[in-house]
Amino acid sequence: MFRVWSPRMLLALNVVLTTWVVFFLHPMETAIYSDMNEYVYRADQITNGLYDLNHFFQPIGYTLWIACLRYLDGGGWALLKLSHVMLVLLSVYFGWQTACMLLPARWDIAVLFLLSTNIQWIQLASYALSETLYTFLVTTLLWSTVRWAIYSQRRDAVLVGLLFGLGFFVKGSAVFFPPLLLLWSMIRVARYRLSLQPTLPHLLVMGACAMAIALAHGAYSQITYGQFKLGADAGGLNFIEGKCPAKHNFDNTGYSWLSPLHLYLGETEQKHWDVPFSDQAYYWEQGWECIKDNPVVVLTSLRYIYYLFTGNPLWPNAEQGKYYEAWFTVVILPVFIIGLLAACRQWDKPVMVPALLLLSLFLVAWIFKSELRFRVPFDVVIMIYAVLGARTVWLTLSRAGRKRVVENNGSAADAGNGS
Repeated sequence: MFRVWSPRMLLALNVVLTTWVVFFLHPMETAIYSDMNEYVYRADQITNGLYDLNHFFQPIGYTLWIACLRYLDGGGWALLKLSHVMLVLLSVYFGWQTACMLLPARWDIAVLFLLSTNIQWIQLASYALSETLYTFLVTTLLWSTVRWAIYSQRRDAVLVGLLFGLGFFVKGSAVFFPPLLLLWSMIRVARYRLSLQPTLPHLLVMGACAMAIALAHGAYSQITYGQFKLGADAGGLNFIEGKCPAKHNFDNTGYSWLSPLHLYLGETEQKHWDVPFSDQAYYWEQGWECIKDNPVVVLTSLRYIYYLFTGNPLWPNAEQGKYYEAWFTVVILPVFIIGLLAACRQWDKPVMVPALLLLSLFLVAWIFKSELRFRVPFDVVIMIYAVLGARTVWLTLSRAGRKRVVENNGSAADAGNGS
């Protein structure tokens, strides 16, 4: 069925759908509340030269994106909305290009179809949320890493490091990807008794480029805010959310935090802390204390991975997303699991790279917390493996069908000879 769809038609369809949703159906400036309000408020403060260390509570990358584009637009929203349309299109394009490298000919068109019509990417683009920018960075990170795994080019290693560094300052869900990529690469080297050239130098290049982005972030925070910061301040708080009984937390400045996931689950136990959320070391220590007090939480918190896929509405637009989630759960998820298993059987091939990226998300959901919205930037991995799973099912059924035909023909021939 996908032969009737050309790549240009599918990319054009994506642009039309996203433009319609972002500019006409649900303009983002009409829904500024909760997280959206925080991003816009902080961006407006930066534009007006007001610098508050609370800007680093969440990663500051998307806040700066809003501030820059709205400043260039004279305080308007058109440039920001246009950037979201383009980011979705580029995410679709690079996701398709990744599929072209990993899947046989023509099957990549199936991935392009799924990505072009991914309602969640289109839907979230109509909100002032970091997911759209992060989706682009995750997708291009995957594309550049697969290219590096296939062609071993230094320029791809540079891209991997830069894209990871930039992505980390928008959201931290891929934080475990570098060590997983390092481990996978070293196991491949050891298994095939390969030289460390060029793998190890390239990995060092990736690390150096990512560190350069981190140092630039630290220099910006030092010059502008008077403190050298290599990342956001919410990591420690997220850790106690994932490992402590209290989910609705208050610090001594009056700031409070309750994840939409825990609100949905009814886990709203409160706790008031005597230190600000910015004191990450303190909250990391408290999280470890919760683990010591109740080691079973290490196992029970695995339940949060479930909410990456189903059972938790796609906040903020849960009502409109529920039908797509039903399609995702019933159709996409089963073939994705088959595709993931098929990829794991070829663990030493580049087709395993998307699994490393997804495993990073699993670890974040386990250690910290999860909800459907956090998975959406990684949908490129889901769709590639879903098509790989569909292909695996198709080939299995085709072989079974051919075998049955051969057996039937053999039986008919034997019967003819007997007569």
